[in-house]
Amino acid sequence: MVGLKDPPIDRIVAYLCTLSPAQQAKLLLELDRKRLKGEEVPGSDPMVRELRRIVRCTRATSERIPSPSRLFFDPVEPFLTGDATDRLRRGRIARASLAAIWSWICRDAMAADAKAYSERAKNAVLAGDMRGAAQLARNFQDRVVNLIGRARTVIGGAEEVRERLVACGGPLRALDDLREILRILKLRDVLEEAMTSLPARLPSFREDAEKAWHALDPLYAGRRDAWFYALLMLMSRLGARWQLIRLAIAAAQSNSAIRVAESPYGVVVSLVLHDLEDLAGRMRAALKSGWSATADEMLWDLHDADAGLSAELDFTGETRWTAQLANLRDGVAQLLRAELALVPERLAHALASCTAAARPAKPGAATEVDAATAALKFVSALQPHASHFGLDADIARMRADASAGIEGTTTALLARIRSGRAAERNDCLSQVEAVSGLAAALLGPGYAADFARAAKRAFDGVRRTAGQPQPAQAARSEP
Repeated sequence: MVGLKDPPIDRIVAYLCTLSPAQQAKLLLELDRKRLKGEEVPGSDPMVRELRRIVRCTRATSERIPSPSRLFFDPVEPFLTGDATDRLRRGRIARASLAAIWSWICRDAMAADAKAYSERAKNAVLAGDMRGAAQLARNFQDRVVNLIGRARTVIGGAEEVRERLVACGGPLRALDDLREILRILKLRDVLEEAMTSLPARLPSFREDAEKAWHALDPLYAGRRDAWFYALLMLMSRLGARWQLIRLAIAAAQSNSAIRVAESPYGVVVSLVLHDLEDLAGRMRAALKSGWSATADEMLWDLHDADAGLSAELDFTGETRWTAQLANLRDGVAQLLRAELALVPERLAHALASCTAAARPAKPGAATEVDAATAALKFVSALQPHASHFGLDADIARMRADASAGIEGTTTALLARIRSGRAAERNDCLSQVEAVSGLAAALLGPGYAADFARAAKRAFDGVRRTAGQPQPAQAARSEP
């Protein structure tokens, strides 16, 4: 099987990134259609994964052709999380569990029913009958709840079911996620009715907070089991999930954390804090692969949420949430500080490769420069968050040390260009380019451009002094 890192797939991924958002969405739609028809497209799996990742990252809206499994899991979409750890939270389902649960339903639990549903739903979708496909999914959901939801092996947590789900590729928590899915499917109609009066998307949740409170409060009195899941559904519709606290403020008619804690809606603050803890965990996992646009977006979300909570809730006298928020902030700061501590070593390796005696570049030298460039971009990306997470001194020290290292390397390269052998001067030009990239990442493009101009002036000056018309002739004239 060809992996994502293999050259052919790398080229495909690079090509996908050159397409416009509209072209990416159209290609994803066509690949979904072919997969639903059962047509094999070589290499389509990594293409589809990458296209979906691009669409998610750009937050572009795109039409999707739903598969039978996607239709079946549609009611649990608001409760999905990218966290596949064994840390369980009520109302949270690991996205990684879905494929294993669907496979188990189709192979072990309800093979004949699942096959019949899948065929009928697929035909309805291909015929453009989306309403009919949705009704088929609802009927199958009800059948799953009746047959599987009442099974003692599922309710009691038989290890056999857990082992089968893991064997299907699911995480250890897959059985717990299955139970959560069954609860949500049982509440499906109640939740849909409660959420009908609220918009599907709420980019700014301020004016609608009072309306949402009146829409959900009857559930607290009559269907408290559904009320909790409705809170999570509302959170999934918000442009910024932390803004759910405005619902609690509206319900308590006060921004005092103590007053909010005394109301039934105090659970909202706990939900938001748990959500931020999960987000911090996902950022920690993302940073293992290096700084990226995804990690940067997560950090901004954490920063904005922390600042928003502190600004809109008066935590005076409320120690539990205050401590939890402070621990979250400290944990993020420690994570970022640990990443910062790796920057000097990466930069030192890169600068050493740039100042090595003139000779063909070592294998891996470009990789060292790339790693250092990414590390310096990480330092620059942290600058807007420095004060909030108490990183001012760390970043200032890091920038000063890095600047000194880059300037020292700059001086050494210019001296080598002015006084070195002709062949060595030619090699220095490629080293200058590498250091210019490092300088741009840390000090900005202006410094890098100045450095490049200084290097060119030094090189041209040496050539004129020696009467050398071009680098190749200069190399031949050296003893």
